[in-house]
Parts: sequence; C-alpha cells; structure tokens
Amino acid sequence: KVYHPSEITLHVIYPSYLDRHVRDFVEDLTSGCDGWDDEKDFPGFNKTNPPFYSKLIVAYYPQRPPNLIRYKTCTMGIKSKYKTGDNVILFILPDSTSSSFYHELKRLCYQHNLASQFVRPETIRRTKGRAAILWNIAIALYTKAGGTPWKIGTDLLDFAECYIGLQCKIQRRGKAGRGDFFIGSADIFNAFGEYISCALHQGLTKSPDGLHVDSEFMESLIKKAVERYREEVGSYPARVVIHRKVEFNDEEIRGVEKGLKDLKVFAPCFLVHLQENNLFRGYYIGDPNLFVPRTAYFLIGPRNAILFITGLTEGRYEGFGTPKPTQINIRVINRHEEITPFDIEKICKGVIGFTRLRWNTTR
Repeated sequence: KVYHPSEITLHVIYPSYLDRHVRDFVEDLTSGCDGWDDEKDFPGFNKTNPPFYSKLIVAYYPQRPPNLIRYKTCTMGIKSKYKTGDNVILFILPDSTSSSFYHELKRLCYQHNLASQFVRPETIRRTKGRAAILWNIAIALYTKAGGTPWKIGTDLLDFAECYIGLQCKIQRRGKAGRGDFFIGSADIFNAFGEYISCALHQGLTKSPDGLHVDSEFMESLIKKAVERYREEVGSYPARVVIHRKVEFNDEEIRGVEKGLKDLKVFAPCFLVHLQENNLFRGYYIGDPNLFVPRTAYFLIGPRNAILFITGLTEGRYEGFGTPKPTQINIRVINRHEEITPFDIEKICKGVIGFTRLRWNTTR
C-alpha cells in the first residue's frame, strides 16, 4: 500500500555559471549512473521500475547573477505555477554563500508549503562517488514528493501498539529560567512502522536546566500524543513505548502517569532513555578489524543495556571511528511486573528499527 508518486516535477534553481555541471548532474539523477569501486549503481527514476516507480520531469531556472533576491523571486514564480502536489524545488547554492542565504530560502519555502532540497556547488561538481550522492538526494526528493521509500519491518515492532519519539526544547540559548518558553513534539508510529502523526505542545514551564519540563507540560504533551493516536487509529493503544534522548526525571514521569490516567489509559508504558554519551566502547575479537556486529546488545542491569546501532553489517562497517554503543535505560509505568530480559530485547529491536527511518540518508 506504499504510495509512489507517478510523476515528480523537479524545479532546479542554480547559478548560470554552473549550467553544464548542473545539467550533467540532473541527467545522472534522472537516468542513473554507475557506482565507483564497490558503490551500488544508481538506477535513476523510472515510472515502471524500482525503486521509485516515478518519472522525473525537470525544469531549469539559471540565475545571473545568483543573488538571494533572484532566488526568492524565482521561487515565488514557481509557486504560482503549482497545480497539484509532487513538486520539489532543488536549490543549487552559489559558491561562497553565507548561512543566511540558505536560511532565508528555507524559511520562504516553509511559509508557502514548498518542498525543497538544497545542494552545495562542490557536490554538483563531484564525479567520484556520484552514485552514493545521487542515492541520498533521490530518496530525499522522492520522500518530499510524498513517497514512502521504506518502513520498519514488523518483526522489529511486535512489542507495542504505539511508539512515540519525544523531544522538548527551549526557545532560546542558555540555561532555562523559571517560566521559560518550551516546545515539545511527539512523533507517533504504529506497530507496522507507519508514521501516524505529530503532536505539539508549547508553553511556559518551570524547567531548572533547559532540558527537562515540569509535570504539567509533560502531561499535556502526552495527552495530545495519545489522543492523536486515538483519532487516527480509532482506539487507545494497549501498549506504549516512548523514546527520548534525555532521561525522564521524577516530575516528568508523574506527568506521563497523570496524562494517561486522565485519559483512562492504563496500558503498560515503557519510558526508554537513549543515552548516547556513555563510557562504553566495543571491540569484537572474532573480526580482524575488531568491529562489533551491528544489533549486538548486552544487559548491564535489571533495566539497562548497551546496544550497538552502528557496527558490522553484512561484511561492511556502518559508522565512524570506534564502535560506540547507545545505552538503553528503561522505566515502566502501569505494570506491576518487573522489566524482563525479553522486554529489553524487544525494546532494543524497536530502537534498531527506528534508526532505519532516516529517509535523508542511505546509511
């Protein structure tokens, strides 16, 4: 039931002095190119063939001089031509541009609901390793046109009915003071690895450190997330797993408990802290390079494990530097039984699954 846009219109805005490089690059993007050394060949876009099942229609907009005003004017001109969806604007940035150039264009696209992809000029000029570059850009374009390139395998997500990825951030730099403004977001998935929706909550909070929020804020965010799940699925979840890169403090846990209780949801809820900063490193003496196999995990406590989300996969190493695991710390509410090794294994499988949901990279 995956949706494949049959046609994707790609509007390419670029400096006129890069015309030959841009057209060569887009030709390879459309028709495909061979991989370098052991790289996988890039097949291009084809309406009847995998992996995209989409035809790429290209329109070129060279800019002379390639300044911000011309880029913005061209962007708004493209917006006026939009008839239906499946349009993406590919911005080729000029040489030596400031970060504000990118941010201004990105803000403009957000304001007018325009899908966009940005590429640096040095990327366009590269020929070595182009197939790998095209894979990443093609998946980004395909996704932004509404396609679904892949989802999580159901064998990794048979533990819970509702998965929530949670983050809360302060709206300004520096330490938070009492009464600072926070935004909380919750991405919601079902047991089939399908994205359901996103719940947002914003407001004042009595955070002591800029990382945690008070119980009332967490309560509101969790209630919005679970309610959004019910609206989309038709019932409340029977089991919930919440992933977060910041450890839940006691006040936040009280907020989760109260939010579920107010909704009369008494499902087991696992709070999973993904601790990336830890002291563990891994070396496997069974491999000549000492690489640890990806997905290896070790119990280090009754509700803790270390999990290698990078490492050796099918003979290749995925990651950079020494294999560094993520520490998994688990709390559970609405369940009287202790966390079992079986629970931890299922949670680790889910974490491995969700690392594969990054559609902006083939890694």
